[in-house]
Amino acid sequence: MLPYIFAFFSLFSDIDNAQHSNFKSITFEGFVLDSQKQPIAGVAVYSPQYEKGEVTNPDGYFKFTLDLPTHISEVVLVATFVGYERQEIRVNSKTPFFNITLSEEKYENQVGTDMSNYEQGVFIGGIQQIGSKPIIVPNFRTPYLQIKH
Repeated sequence: MLPYIFAFFSLFSDIDNAQHSNFKSITFEGFVLDSQKQPIAGVAVYSPQYEKGEVTNPDGYFKFTLDLPTHISEVVLVATFVGYERQEIRVNSKTPFFNITLSEEKYENQVGTDMSNYEQGVFIGGIQQIGSKPIIVPNFRTPYLQIKH
């Protein structure tokens, strides 16, 4: 009986090895920097196609491994972080180490105002405009202002 059990597990081991022989593991690593060449912590660097990636550490460093089909020669990686432009990078096994430079997002018609004395204290908060739509952020300090607003 023991030889049959061994043969059964050996069969699955061979199938598993055959499946992995169609893939290659490639480790991608590097740093994410801003336009002044300073590291950015917390940037998501990932492959949307393979749904795998990493977040940069406090030094802006990332490292992760993708198991790619052997016929794939190039992968698109994405780097995103709040306040910066989304960056797409094409990489391959010949460029496993690289740096990514993110540019700050550019906003049109940006307006910021302190509204602490606006309309004799009826409205306390801030207003910001990005594009053509204003964003109003109330900062209520008393129940009277919550009702009045």
